[in-house]
Amino acid sequence: MKSLMIVNPASGAGNSLKKMPQIKHCFEQLKYKYDLIFTTKKRNGKSIAKNAASKYDILIVVGGDGTINEVINGIMLSKKKPAIAIIPSGTGNAYAATIAVPGNIKKACEKIANPKIKKVDVVHLKKPSINAIAFFGFGFDANVLSLRNWMNISGTKGYILPFLWTLFKSIKYNVKLEINNKKLRTKILQIVISNSPYYGGGLYLCPNAKVDDGLLDITVYNLNRIEFAKNCMGILWKGIKHKKIKYYKAKSMKIKVKHKIPVQYDGQFLDTKRRTFNLEILPKAINVVWFK
Repeated sequence: MKSLMIVNPASGAGNSLKKMPQIKHCFEQLKYKYDLIFTTKKRNGKSIAKNAASKYDILIVVGGDGTINEVINGIMLSKKKPAIAIIPSGTGNAYAATIAVPGNIKKACEKIANPKIKKVDVVHLKKPSINAIAFFGFGFDANVLSLRNWMNISGTKGYILPFLWTLFKSIKYNVKLEINNKKLRTKILQIVISNSPYYGGGLYLCPNAKVDDGLLDITVYNLNRIEFAKNCMGILWKGIKHKKIKYYKAKSMKIKVKHKIPVQYDGQFLDTKRRTFNLEILPKAINVVWFK
């Protein structure tokens, strides 16, 4: 199998580059051959993957959720769908946690060298056309990400101050939802549409989400900021249920908002003025090297 390794040198505040000597050494011991390319700017992974998809069988991503997302969106533009393998080195690494990529680089390389391929679902936003392999978030979490980007803080600890500030200033959004042909009008703190039980930074927001069940896992947070603050540890890290958090499964959904709402996908902020969002699941749309 012909492989290309795509490395984002900026992932995890340079964590990718720190891991590269060990990655190279492990693959040398395994006599595993691959081509190597580094991303040079934001969103560069998408064009690299699109151009490489027809030439390779496996695209190995050394990066975080954002780099994985870029590669996924590039693959989705190609007729040939090479498998994606992950050596996590980002801040969140949500999808790597979902498919149980070993933290031990040697073990991860061994799995990639003798790959087991699995087809998994992708979450698709119709307009603007964007794919996410892990999640979309509307509201609170996207606000945190936007503030973190504005403050230019890197690393996992870089989420703490934006989180606290967003919690202090957070508002609820009036939304109209269409899920399973049912219409719902409500006020939300945030909505998470997920294909993965894990969120960035080890958060465990959607414990029932599966990568290959052909369904969106939708979590609607109706809590206010005080309720969220009191329960955030259990909600975010343990997936504890709350009477003001509703869970749905659907093949598609629609979100309508009266005012602008912040949006993020796989840890990437989406700057949009759109008021209507149509999302759907694309069953078994991507091949991944499976680590479980």
